[in-house]
Amino acid sequence: LDMMTSSCTSRVQSEARAEEELGARVLRASPSAVQGVPPTPASSRLATHSDLLEAHRAIVAARTASTHECLDALRELTATEARRASTWKRFAISLSNLFCFEKDIEVARIGDHRPSKEQKEAAEQTKTAVDDTLRVLARYKCDRPMPALKILQVMLTAYLNDLAAVQPCLDAYSLAAQKLSALETSSVRPHTPRRRQFHFQDPDTPASTLSQASYTSLANTSSQIRALAAEKFRKLGD
Repeated sequence: LDMMTSSCTSRVQSEARAEEELGARVLRASPSAVQGVPPTPASSRLATHSDLLEAHRAIVAARTASTHECLDALRELTATEARRASTWKRFAISLSNLFCFEKDIEVARIGDHRPSKEQKEAAEQTKTAVDDTLRVLARYKCDRPMPALKILQVMLTAYLNDLAAVQPCLDAYSLAAQKLSALETSSVRPHTPRRRQFHFQDPDTPASTLSQASYTSLANTSSQIRALAAEKFRKLGD
């Protein structure tokens, strides 16, 4: 019992230290926040997730170690109780045999002593009652601690298996958080809008291929069109 108490006390202390470490990691300010520069959302989330995962790993490791210590102490206690049960069983058998031997001597024919039939029957009944009582006492001493210790061992083993399954879950969550942070970082990149370009020349004719003669012919054609338009307006005015 002292070993179980000490192991439980060490477990409580280790869990308290792990919880203090979790609180310290969660409440610790980042250097960018101290300097007054707001961190980027992706980096701050990833840092928070990393701190939380490390704290949870520390808690799981502390509880796993304390559970192993409890299992070791429980095995020692189970072995001790098994030895005590065996000792009680042997003590009950020895005491029952001693009492039966004493009653056999009382009803034995020694010298002129002749026991009556009633004395023999009373001796047999007394031997049976004492033997039954000692058997019940030995069974009670054997069965009192062992079932509870076995149930406690099963519970601690199941709890240890659950703790062993937490570490792969934390690793998978950490990997998923890193991938999500990478996706958020790639989606937040600055996007420069493309300007529309308007081409007033013929798309089939590049601007570099237009010669001076072409510009001259275009100017002449434009002047001719203006002259024709002026002539038409003059006729309409007349």
